[in-house]
Amino acid sequence: MKLNDQNFVVVAVVHDVNFAARFAGHILLLHQGRVLASGSKDVVLSKENLRKAYQLEPTVVKQDGGFYLFF
Repeated sequence: MKLNDQNFVVVAVVHDVNFAARFAGHILLLHQGRVLASGSKDVVLSKENLRKAYQLEPTVVKQDGGFYLFF
């Protein structure tokens, strides 16, 4: 049984975007200490948001139900 099925909330701070994309139901993306985007991974981890946050050109690959980011 999943934790969210039992009304548990888990808050985790991670710097690995791929890890967050794999496990998080809601992502908060920060840039210079401020909220850049908040919501589902499909919305938050857009190329535009990732470009702003990391100042790098990301490659986003959605494959086999997974979400993979490369910089």
